[in-house]
Formats: sequence, C-alpha cells, structure tokens
Amino acid sequence: MSEQRHPDERLYEAAYEPSHAGEIAGETRREDGREREYPRHPWTPVCAAVADRLTPGADVAVRGRKWRVAGRVVATDHEETWLEVLLEDGSETSWLAVETLGGDPRLSLWRRSEATTAGFDLASATLRGAVLTETARGAARYVTEGRFGLDLPAAGRLVHREYEGPEGRVAAARFSPEGPWLVGVGTPLGGAEALEDGSGEDEGAGEAGGTAEPGDWWTAFFGDIYTDSDIEQQDPGLTRAMVDCVTALVPPATHHRLLDLACGTGRHAVPLAGAGYRVTGADLSADYLGQARRRAAAAGRDVAFVRADMRDLGAFPDGSFDAVTNLHTSFGFFHDGAEDMRVLHEVRRVLAPGGRFLLDVVNRDAFLRQTSEVFGVPEDQYVIRNFDSSTGRTFLHEEVFDPLTSRIRWTVTEPATGRSSTADYRVFSAHELVGMLRAAGLRVEAVHGDYDRSPFTVHAPSVVVLASAPPAL
Repeated sequence: MSEQRHPDERLYEAAYEPSHAGEIAGETRREDGREREYPRHPWTPVCAAVADRLTPGADVAVRGRKWRVAGRVVATDHEETWLEVLLEDGSETSWLAVETLGGDPRLSLWRRSEATTAGFDLASATLRGAVLTETARGAARYVTEGRFGLDLPAAGRLVHREYEGPEGRVAAARFSPEGPWLVGVGTPLGGAEALEDGSGEDEGAGEAGGTAEPGDWWTAFFGDIYTDSDIEQQDPGLTRAMVDCVTALVPPATHHRLLDLACGTGRHAVPLAGAGYRVTGADLSADYLGQARRRAAAAGRDVAFVRADMRDLGAFPDGSFDAVTNLHTSFGFFHDGAEDMRVLHEVRRVLAPGGRFLLDVVNRDAFLRQTSEVFGVPEDQYVIRNFDSSTGRTFLHEEVFDPLTSRIRWTVTEPATGRSSTADYRVFSAHELVGMLRAAGLRVEAVHGDYDRSPFTVHAPSVVVLASAPPAL
C-alpha cells in the first residue's frame, strides 16, 4: 500500500534537489516559471540537545518566564528538522519554535489567534491587507508527542510557507489537504541561551545576558512601594501624551516593529500595540513582566514580553526592530558610564537601517532650577522634598542631587508604615545625550522639551530625543 501524499507537495517537489548532509546548501525550486533559492539548514547534535529538554511534561523557562511543555510536533524535511512546542503556564499558551541556523539552534516564540488566521490570504500573500515577502516553503513529515492543542493525527504530512512582513516573521502551515492554514507571527529569542531549566524556585533566575547582579538598586526599588506611590503610573492623560508623542515621531505605518525597552508593567507597550505597532516589551523584572502580560490580556492586545537586561539584548538578532522606545527616565541607571553606552550600542544593533530610537529622560538643567526654589534647603545642596497623597496614601519623595556625578538619589517613604525604597540614577543635559547617541552610531534627528513635541529649552521638564540608525547602503 503506497503512502498517501499531501497534494500540495507538488508545489514544492517539482524541482527538488536535497542538499548534502552536514552542509548548508541552497535549494532551487521553480515556481510560475521563476527560480527561487531557499537556504537549507541541517539538524545538529547541539539542536538535538535542546530538543531533548522540550519533551512533554518538562518544566522550562524561556527568557525568565516559566512554562510546562504540553506537547510538540517534530517535523522533518529530508535532513532538516524543526520543532513546534506548545507551552502552558496555567493562564496562557504559546508556541516555541526550535530551528537551526548554521548548525546552531534558533528559538522563536509564536502567537497564533483566530484573528491572525482570518487575516491571512494565501493567494495574494497578505496578512491583514499588508503584502508579505515569501522567504521559504516546503513539505515535511511530522509526528506529534503529547498534547499540541490542535486536532491532529499522530503522524502525517504538512506543507508550510514562511514570510517577512510589517508584523515581522509570519508562518503558515496546513496539516491536512482539507484543513485550514494555521498562521502565526513570531518573535525571535536568539539561541539556546534563551532556554533555561524551569524547575527552580527563583522566578527571576533567568535574565537574558546575565549582566544583572544581586544588590543592584533597581531590583529592590521597582517593587510595591514604587508602584503604589507613582502617581504618573496612574495618570491616563500622561500615558496618552507619551503614546501620542511616539506615534507622531515614529509612525507605525513606517516603523511597525517596536521594542519598548524597560517596559515595566506595560504602561506604554499595551496602548502602543493598540495604536498599530507590533510591540515587544523588554524588562529585567519578572514581576513587572507578569503584570504587563495581565495588562495586555485584559486589554485584548497581542504583545510579546521578554525578560532582558538592556545592556545585553542578545535575545534579539541585529536589525530586529523598526523602532525602539525608552520612556519615563529609564536610562542612566548604571554607575559606570560605559554601561550606559552599552545600552545605546545595543539599541543601535537591534535597529533596522533607518529605524528610529525615542529616548525620554528628565532634564538635568530643569531639575537643578527646581532645587534652587525649595524652601529651607541650603544653597549648597540640591534637594527636592514633597508629600503626595493623590494615590489615597501619603508618600514622602526626597530627591538629592550630587553635582559631581550628576546622579539623583531618590528615596520614597511611606510614613504610615515606615517602608522606604531608594533609587540612584544619573540625569543628563541635552548636549550630553546628543554626544552619547552620536558616539553609539546613531543620528540625532530632533530634540524636544516635552511629550507635546515643544522646542527644547533649559527650562523644559524633559529631554525627548529622536535618533535614527543610518539607512541601508
């Protein structure tokens, strides 16, 4: 009895020539009278070792977030193999793809939804009306292991196509001749370092890059007391102003793939997704990322949140984003200025040619003017003190400026409980930021003084800098 073949395979095997094992070779297929070449990448023992960690029932962490492997599909196309793994955490599901590039594993996280599938048109190669560029197609045998979340036979054949488009990488697969095309949008995670053992008790053990150390002030500061006391976090008008500033300076139509760097609880990332961007949020706090995911789910927004240190964005390949935002003074955290430059160099690396970077920090010069007006503070000290009860609880904010280092030591205290937390970050004048951005290889396009895009002056509350990566040669 002959093996039943998927009828769509005729599209892919008419001019098929398998590449040699152990090599990365091109594959030429003739389509509609044209020849197109697609790279082929063989499976290696390194990739197999990653696959062995993703068996049904295994506990894993992907960029710091813990998951349980529910099941997987193993697909084989001649010497090329890849996995699609269903991950669950009790409240959400996601799909992790494991492929190979140059013999090394490459991981990506995929989002599937009925809306995405409904918006895909195979004939015109469009997703939600946007034209896609095909990068690969093929046919493969597959087997399922565990529970995959789809009504699939235990084994069979599939056909697939891959594209690049405004939303990033798009993949479509069909597991039976009568079945629908299942469509997903992927976020690259990098290599095997994105995958960690999820059996430990420390939820925060797996940050990307590994550059954060215990005792860094931000680990303690960005906790309950900061969240409870930050009136700006609870001001929807200010959030709208920030989002409007981003959409005006970095339009989603031309800068669709956006990284919100130091995204926190998703305060900006979620409304930016609603404004038309394909948003990835990156933050070092596992707790904040959990809040961000819940915020996105409540708003019905599709946002990928990844745990990463802003000094090491190894989770993202070069040129992954059309835009990067760093808002609400989330820069200048490190005592070594070289570390701040590492952040800017990483931003430059992950920006696509012509991509834009929007940086928003407090204006050092305006801060000094505020300190000179505080009653009861000696002239040789730079201190701001104020009480705030607008959140329903009373907090004392004290900001002490060191003129020799341009650093602010900001302490938030709740008198009723005695709880306090302290931040220690650097502030910059506009000319300093401009010089740093240029040193990182970015082009400064404009400097504004507030989210309304007003001209910058020394009295402006903020330094809002728009910079860009050089265009492609």
